[in-house]
Amino acid sequence: MKKLQTLGMMVLLILGMVVSACGGAAPAEPEAAPAEETVAEPVAAEAEEAAAKIMIMDLSARASMPNGAAYMTLMNEGSSDDTLVSAATDVAETVELHETTIDENQVMRMRPVEGGIAIPAGGSTTLKPGGLHVMLLGIRQELAVGDTFELTLTFAESGSQTVQVEVTEGMAMDHGDMEHGEGDMEQDMEHSMEEMSDEGESMSSDDHGDHSHESEAHADHAHGDLAEFSDPAQMMPVAVAIYLLDNAGFHAIDERLNEENGDIAPEDAAIINQVNRALERTEWPEGLHGQIEALSSLLTEYAAALTEGDKAAAAPLAAEAHELQHNLSHDVTAMLEAAQADSAEAAAALDTEAQGFQVAATQLAMN
Repeated sequence: MKKLQTLGMMVLLILGMVVSACGGAAPAEPEAAPAEETVAEPVAAEAEEAAAKIMIMDLSARASMPNGAAYMTLMNEGSSDDTLVSAATDVAETVELHETTIDENQVMRMRPVEGGIAIPAGGSTTLKPGGLHVMLLGIRQELAVGDTFELTLTFAESGSQTVQVEVTEGMAMDHGDMEHGEGDMEQDMEHSMEEMSDEGESMSSDDHGDHSHESEAHADHAHGDLAEFSDPAQMMPVAVAIYLLDNAGFHAIDERLNEENGDIAPEDAAIINQVNRALERTEWPEGLHGQIEALSSLLTEYAAALTEGDKAAAAPLAAEAHELQHNLSHDVTAMLEAAQADSAEAAAALDTEAQGFQVAATQLAMN
Protein backbone atom coordinates (compact mmCIF):
# COMPACT_ATOMS: atom_id res chain seq x y z
CA MET A 1 0.00 0.00 0.00
CA LYS A 2 2.77 2.38 0.85
CA LYS A 3 4.45 1.55 -2.38
CA LEU A 4 1.33 2.52 -4.26
CA GLN A 5 1.14 5.83 -2.41
CA THR A 6 4.76 6.53 -3.11
CA LEU A 7 4.33 5.68 -6.77
CA GLY A 8 1.24 7.90 -6.96
CA MET A 9 3.13 10.78 -5.44
CA MET A 10 5.97 10.33 -7.91
CA VAL A 11 3.50 10.28 -10.78
CA LEU A 12 1.86 13.45 -9.50
CA LEU A 13 5.26 15.09 -9.11
CA ILE A 14 6.27 14.16 -12.64
CA LEU A 15 2.95 15.40 -14.02
CA GLY A 16 3.38 18.65 -12.14
CA MET A 17 6.83 19.08 -13.58
CA VAL A 18 5.48 18.44 -17.09
CA VAL A 19 2.63 20.88 -16.60
CA SER A 20 5.05 23.41 -15.22
CA ALA A 21 7.30 22.96 -18.20
CA CYS A 22 4.43 23.29 -20.67
CA GLY A 23 2.37 26.05 -19.09
CA GLY A 24 4.96 28.18 -17.34
CA ALA A 25 6.43 31.39 -18.71
CA ALA A 26 5.09 32.51 -22.07
CA PRO A 27 7.50 32.08 -24.93
CA ALA A 28 9.53 35.18 -25.79
CA GLU A 29 8.07 37.29 -28.51
CA PRO A 30 10.06 37.33 -31.73
CA GLU A 31 12.36 40.28 -32.16
CA ALA A 32 10.92 43.03 -34.28
CA ALA A 33 12.44 43.37 -37.70
CA PRO A 34 14.74 46.39 -37.98
CA ALA A 35 12.99 49.43 -39.38
CA GLU A 36 13.74 50.18 -42.98
CA GLU A 37 15.83 53.29 -43.48
CA THR A 38 13.99 56.11 -45.27
CA VAL A 39 15.79 58.37 -47.70
CA ALA A 40 14.46 61.95 -48.01
CA GLU A 41 13.35 62.83 -51.48
CA PRO A 42 15.71 65.59 -52.72
CA VAL A 43 13.58 66.65 -55.70
CA ALA A 44 11.60 69.47 -54.08
CA ALA A 45 14.61 70.90 -52.26
CA GLU A 46 16.72 70.80 -55.40
CA ALA A 47 13.96 72.43 -57.42
CA GLU A 48 13.60 75.20 -54.87
CA GLU A 49 17.33 75.77 -54.84
CA ALA A 50 17.48 75.89 -58.63
CA ALA A 51 14.57 78.29 -58.98
CA ALA A 52 15.24 81.98 -59.41
CA LYS A 53 14.98 84.01 -56.22
CA ILE A 54 14.30 87.67 -56.91
CA MET A 55 15.13 90.44 -54.47
CA ILE A 56 13.52 93.80 -55.25
CA MET A 57 15.51 96.81 -54.08
CA ASP A 58 15.83 100.59 -54.47
CA LEU A 59 12.16 101.13 -55.26
CA SER A 60 11.01 104.61 -56.23
CA ALA A 61 8.40 106.24 -58.43
CA ARG A 62 7.41 109.48 -60.05
CA ALA A 63 3.65 109.66 -60.00
CA SER A 64 2.00 112.61 -61.65
CA MET A 65 -1.10 113.27 -63.70
CA PRO A 66 -1.92 111.57 -65.95
CA ASN A 67 0.94 109.05 -65.93
CA GLY A 68 4.03 108.04 -63.98
CA ALA A 69 6.78 105.45 -63.74
CA ALA A 70 8.34 103.11 -61.19
CA TYR A 71 12.01 102.23 -60.91
CA MET A 72 13.91 99.54 -59.02
CA THR A 73 16.73 97.01 -59.04
CA LEU A 74 15.88 93.32 -59.50
CA MET A 75 18.52 90.94 -58.13
CA ASN A 76 18.37 87.25 -59.03
CA GLU A 77 19.96 85.17 -56.26
CA GLY A 78 18.93 81.86 -57.81
CA SER A 79 20.70 79.57 -60.22
CA SER A 80 18.28 79.99 -63.12
CA ASP A 81 17.36 82.98 -65.26
CA ASP A 82 14.05 84.70 -64.65
CA THR A 83 11.90 87.30 -66.39
CA LEU A 84 9.66 90.08 -65.12
CA VAL A 85 6.60 89.49 -67.28
CA SER A 86 4.04 91.94 -65.88
CA ALA A 87 3.19 94.46 -63.18
CA ALA A 88 -0.06 95.68 -61.67
CA THR A 89 -1.29 98.33 -59.25
CA ASP A 90 -4.64 99.75 -58.20
CA VAL A 91 -3.42 103.33 -58.57
CA ALA A 92 -3.18 103.17 -62.39
CA GLU A 93 -5.56 102.03 -65.10
CA THR A 94 -2.82 100.25 -67.05
CA VAL A 95 0.68 99.12 -66.15
CA GLU A 96 3.25 98.24 -68.82
CA LEU A 97 6.92 97.34 -68.98
CA HIS A 98 8.74 99.90 -71.14
CA GLU A 99 12.20 100.68 -72.45
CA THR A 100 13.89 103.80 -73.83
CA THR A 101 15.72 103.66 -77.14
CA ILE A 102 17.47 106.23 -79.34
CA ASP A 103 16.87 105.80 -83.06
CA GLU A 104 19.15 106.57 -85.97
CA ASN A 105 17.96 110.18 -85.97
CA GLN A 106 19.02 110.64 -82.34
CA VAL A 107 15.39 110.70 -81.21
CA MET A 108 14.39 109.05 -77.94
CA ARG A 109 11.50 106.64 -78.22
CA MET A 110 9.59 104.63 -75.63
CA ARG A 111 8.36 101.15 -76.44
CA PRO A 112 6.77 98.27 -74.53
CA VAL A 113 9.30 95.54 -73.80
CA GLU A 114 8.54 92.42 -75.81
CA GLY A 115 8.83 89.21 -73.82
CA GLY A 116 9.40 90.92 -70.48
CA ILE A 117 12.50 92.12 -68.65
CA ALA A 118 15.21 89.48 -68.17
CA ILE A 119 17.07 89.01 -64.88
CA PRO A 120 20.08 86.68 -65.32
CA ALA A 121 20.90 84.02 -62.74
CA GLY A 122 23.27 85.45 -60.16
CA GLY A 123 22.92 88.93 -61.67
CA SER A 124 20.69 91.97 -61.55
CA THR A 125 18.69 94.28 -63.80
CA THR A 126 18.09 97.95 -63.00
CA LEU A 127 14.96 99.83 -64.01
CA LYS A 128 15.78 103.54 -64.17
CA PRO A 129 14.93 106.79 -65.97
CA GLY A 130 16.21 106.69 -69.53
CA GLY A 131 16.15 102.88 -69.63
CA LEU A 132 13.83 100.09 -68.57
CA HIS A 133 10.94 101.11 -66.32
CA VAL A 134 7.45 100.18 -65.17
CA MET A 135 5.01 102.57 -66.83
CA LEU A 136 1.93 103.68 -64.86
CA LEU A 137 -0.73 104.81 -67.33
CA GLY A 138 -3.81 106.69 -66.25
CA ILE A 139 -3.10 107.35 -62.59
CA ARG A 140 -6.42 107.24 -60.73
CA GLN A 141 -5.54 109.37 -57.71
CA GLU A 142 -3.21 112.22 -56.89
CA LEU A 143 0.01 110.94 -55.33
CA ALA A 144 2.30 113.33 -53.50
CA VAL A 145 5.99 112.93 -52.76
CA GLY A 146 6.29 110.60 -49.77
CA ASP A 147 3.11 108.64 -50.54
CA THR A 148 3.37 104.89 -51.07
CA PHE A 149 1.38 102.43 -53.13
CA GLU A 150 1.36 98.68 -53.72
CA LEU A 151 2.87 97.27 -56.90
CA THR A 152 2.63 93.58 -57.79
CA LEU A 153 5.43 92.20 -59.95
CA THR A 154 5.00 88.83 -61.64
CA PHE A 155 8.02 86.75 -62.67
CA ALA A 156 8.06 83.79 -65.03
CA GLU A 157 9.88 81.50 -62.58
CA SER A 158 9.50 83.10 -59.16
CA GLY A 159 5.81 83.93 -59.17
CA SER A 160 4.46 87.22 -57.87
CA GLN A 161 5.67 89.65 -55.24
CA THR A 162 3.80 92.68 -53.92
CA VAL A 163 5.99 95.57 -52.81
CA GLN A 164 5.50 99.06 -51.41
CA VAL A 165 6.73 101.83 -53.71
CA GLU A 166 7.42 105.33 -52.42
CA VAL A 167 6.78 108.35 -54.60
CA THR A 168 10.01 110.32 -54.69
CA GLU A 169 9.06 112.82 -57.38
CA GLY A 170 5.87 114.23 -58.78
CA MET A 171 4.74 117.05 -61.05
CA ALA A 172 1.46 118.85 -61.55
CA MET A 173 1.21 117.30 -64.98
CA ASP A 174 3.59 114.74 -66.36
CA HIS A 175 4.46 115.98 -69.82
CA GLY A 176 6.82 113.07 -70.14
CA ASP A 177 4.08 110.50 -70.37
CA MET A 178 1.35 112.17 -72.35
CA GLU A 179 1.70 109.86 -75.29
CA HIS A 180 1.48 106.55 -73.46
CA GLY A 181 -1.59 104.43 -73.70
CA GLU A 182 -2.03 104.65 -77.47
CA GLY A 183 -0.29 101.36 -78.25
CA ASP A 184 2.49 101.70 -80.77
CA MET A 185 2.30 105.44 -81.40
CA GLU A 186 5.55 107.38 -81.37
CA GLN A 187 6.85 108.15 -77.89
CA ASP A 188 9.79 110.43 -78.34
CA MET A 189 10.21 113.98 -77.11
CA GLU A 190 7.92 113.90 -74.12
CA HIS A 191 9.78 110.94 -72.62
CA SER A 192 13.17 112.50 -73.05
CA MET A 193 11.88 115.46 -71.07
CA GLU A 194 10.63 113.14 -68.33
CA GLU A 195 13.86 111.27 -67.93
CA MET A 196 16.06 114.32 -67.91
CA SER A 197 13.86 115.97 -65.29
CA ASP A 198 14.11 112.76 -63.22
CA GLU A 199 17.69 113.77 -62.47
CA GLY A 200 16.41 116.87 -60.74
CA GLU A 201 16.81 119.32 -63.56
CA SER A 202 13.18 120.38 -63.89
CA MET A 203 13.48 124.07 -64.65
CA SER A 204 11.06 126.96 -64.49
CA SER A 205 11.60 130.57 -65.38
CA ASP A 206 12.65 131.26 -61.78
CA ASP A 207 15.30 128.53 -61.58
CA HIS A 208 18.01 130.36 -63.46
CA GLY A 209 18.72 133.27 -61.16
CA ASP A 210 21.85 131.78 -59.63
CA HIS A 211 23.30 130.50 -62.88
CA SER A 212 26.92 131.53 -63.20
CA HIS A 213 27.10 131.91 -66.98
CA GLU A 214 26.52 135.50 -68.10
CA SER A 215 26.54 135.06 -71.84
CA GLU A 216 26.24 137.94 -74.25
CA ALA A 217 22.77 136.78 -75.23
CA HIS A 218 21.55 137.16 -71.66
CA ALA A 219 23.30 140.46 -71.04
CA ASP A 220 21.75 142.06 -74.10
CA HIS A 221 18.27 140.72 -73.57
CA ALA A 222 15.53 143.14 -72.58
CA HIS A 223 12.12 142.11 -71.36
CA GLY A 224 10.36 145.44 -71.72
CA ASP A 225 8.62 145.12 -75.08
CA LEU A 226 6.78 141.83 -75.12
CA ALA A 227 5.05 140.22 -78.05
CA GLU A 228 1.33 139.61 -77.81
CA PHE A 229 -0.94 136.73 -78.66
CA SER A 230 -3.16 137.58 -81.59
CA ASP A 231 -5.48 134.70 -80.73
CA PRO A 232 -6.13 133.13 -77.31
CA ALA A 233 -6.10 129.72 -79.00
CA GLN A 234 -2.44 130.33 -79.82
CA MET A 235 -1.59 130.38 -76.12
CA MET A 236 -2.11 126.68 -75.55
CA PRO A 237 0.55 125.26 -77.91
CA VAL A 238 3.02 127.95 -76.88
CA ALA A 239 2.46 127.19 -73.19
CA VAL A 240 2.92 123.48 -73.86
CA ALA A 241 6.15 124.06 -75.78
CA ILE A 242 7.60 126.24 -73.03
CA TYR A 243 6.54 123.70 -70.42
CA LEU A 244 8.44 120.99 -72.26
CA LEU A 245 11.47 123.20 -72.91
CA ASP A 246 11.66 124.23 -69.26
CA ASN A 247 11.92 120.57 -68.28
CA ALA A 248 14.35 119.49 -70.98
CA GLY A 249 17.45 119.70 -68.82
CA PHE A 250 19.27 122.70 -70.33
CA HIS A 251 20.53 123.73 -66.91
CA ALA A 252 21.82 120.27 -65.97
CA ILE A 253 23.57 119.65 -69.30
CA ASP A 254 25.12 123.11 -69.18
CA GLU A 255 26.50 122.60 -65.68
CA ARG A 256 27.80 119.12 -66.47
CA LEU A 257 29.57 120.11 -69.68
CA ASN A 258 31.14 123.14 -68.04
CA GLU A 259 32.51 121.18 -65.09
CA GLU A 260 36.15 120.16 -65.29
CA ASN A 261 35.35 116.46 -65.04
CA GLY A 262 31.98 116.62 -66.76
CA ASP A 263 31.36 114.82 -70.01
CA ILE A 264 28.78 114.35 -72.75
CA ALA A 265 26.04 111.85 -71.91
CA PRO A 266 24.72 109.47 -74.60
CA GLU A 267 21.25 111.04 -74.54
CA ASP A 268 22.33 114.70 -74.71
CA ALA A 269 22.17 115.03 -78.49
CA ALA A 270 18.74 113.38 -78.59
CA ILE A 271 17.42 115.80 -76.00
CA ILE A 272 18.62 118.87 -77.89
CA ASN A 273 17.33 117.55 -81.22
CA GLN A 274 13.92 116.99 -79.67
CA VAL A 275 13.83 120.47 -78.19
CA ASN A 276 14.58 121.84 -81.65
CA ARG A 277 11.75 119.77 -83.11
CA ALA A 278 9.38 121.23 -80.52
CA LEU A 279 10.42 124.74 -81.57
CA GLU A 280 9.74 123.92 -85.21
CA ARG A 281 6.34 122.35 -84.52
CA THR A 282 4.98 125.24 -82.51
CA GLU A 283 3.25 128.27 -84.01
CA TRP A 284 4.91 131.14 -82.17
CA PRO A 285 3.65 134.73 -81.97
CA GLU A 286 5.28 136.88 -84.61
CA GLY A 287 7.08 138.94 -82.01
CA LEU A 288 9.02 135.86 -80.86
CA HIS A 289 10.21 134.72 -84.28
CA GLY A 290 13.64 136.31 -83.89
CA GLN A 291 14.29 134.51 -80.59
CA ILE A 292 13.01 131.21 -81.96
CA GLU A 293 15.23 131.40 -85.04
CA ALA A 294 18.30 132.27 -82.97
CA LEU A 295 17.68 129.44 -80.51
CA SER A 296 16.90 126.91 -83.24
CA SER A 297 20.06 127.76 -85.16
CA LEU A 298 22.15 127.46 -82.02
CA LEU A 299 20.56 124.14 -81.06
CA THR A 300 21.40 122.69 -84.47
CA GLU A 301 25.07 123.52 -83.94
CA TYR A 302 24.91 122.37 -80.32
CA ALA A 303 23.41 118.98 -81.23
CA ALA A 304 26.07 118.44 -83.89
CA ALA A 305 28.86 119.04 -81.35
CA LEU A 306 27.21 116.63 -78.92
CA THR A 307 26.79 113.98 -81.60
CA GLU A 308 30.48 114.27 -82.51
CA GLY A 309 31.47 114.04 -78.84
CA ASP A 310 33.24 117.41 -79.03
CA LYS A 311 32.99 118.69 -75.46
CA ALA A 312 35.20 121.71 -76.16
CA ALA A 313 32.73 122.92 -78.78
CA ALA A 314 29.60 121.81 -76.93
CA ALA A 315 30.35 123.44 -73.55
CA PRO A 316 30.10 127.11 -74.64
CA LEU A 317 27.10 126.28 -76.81
CA ALA A 318 25.44 124.67 -73.78
CA ALA A 319 25.82 127.87 -71.78
CA GLU A 320 24.48 130.02 -74.60
CA ALA A 321 21.57 127.69 -75.33
CA HIS A 322 20.68 127.70 -71.65
CA GLU A 323 20.56 131.49 -71.61
CA LEU A 324 18.50 131.75 -74.80
CA GLN A 325 16.05 129.16 -73.50
CA HIS A 326 15.83 131.05 -70.20
CA ASN A 327 15.12 134.33 -72.00
CA LEU A 328 12.44 132.74 -74.16
CA SER A 329 10.79 131.12 -71.17
CA HIS A 330 10.84 134.40 -69.25
CA ASP A 331 9.22 136.32 -72.09
CA VAL A 332 6.55 133.72 -72.83
CA THR A 333 5.65 133.44 -69.14
CA ALA A 334 5.21 137.20 -68.95
CA MET A 335 3.12 137.17 -72.13
CA LEU A 336 0.86 134.45 -70.81
CA GLU A 337 0.38 136.21 -67.49
CA ALA A 338 -0.47 139.47 -69.22
CA ALA A 339 -2.94 137.78 -71.55
CA GLN A 340 -4.65 135.99 -68.70
CA ALA A 341 -4.94 139.19 -66.70
CA ASP A 342 -6.51 141.02 -69.64
CA SER A 343 -8.93 138.35 -70.78
CA ALA A 344 -11.10 135.79 -69.03
CA GLU A 345 -11.20 133.89 -72.32
CA ALA A 346 -7.42 133.72 -72.34
CA ALA A 347 -7.34 132.56 -68.74
CA ALA A 348 -9.78 129.77 -69.53
CA ALA A 349 -7.78 128.77 -72.59
CA LEU A 350 -4.68 128.25 -70.49
CA ASP A 351 -5.95 125.74 -67.94
CA THR A 352 -2.92 123.46 -67.61
CA GLU A 353 -4.96 120.89 -65.68
CA ALA A 354 -7.60 120.63 -68.41
CA GLN A 355 -7.76 117.82 -70.92
CA GLY A 356 -7.11 120.31 -73.72
CA PHE A 357 -3.66 121.07 -72.36
CA GLN A 358 -2.83 117.37 -72.26
CA VAL A 359 -4.12 116.85 -75.80
CA ALA A 360 -2.00 119.75 -77.04
CA ALA A 361 1.10 118.29 -75.42
CA THR A 362 0.37 114.91 -76.97
CA GLN A 363 -0.01 116.44 -80.41
CA LEU A 364 3.24 118.35 -80.03
CA ALA A 365 5.06 115.14 -79.16
CA MET A 366 3.56 113.17 -82.03
CA ASN A 367 3.71 115.57 -84.98
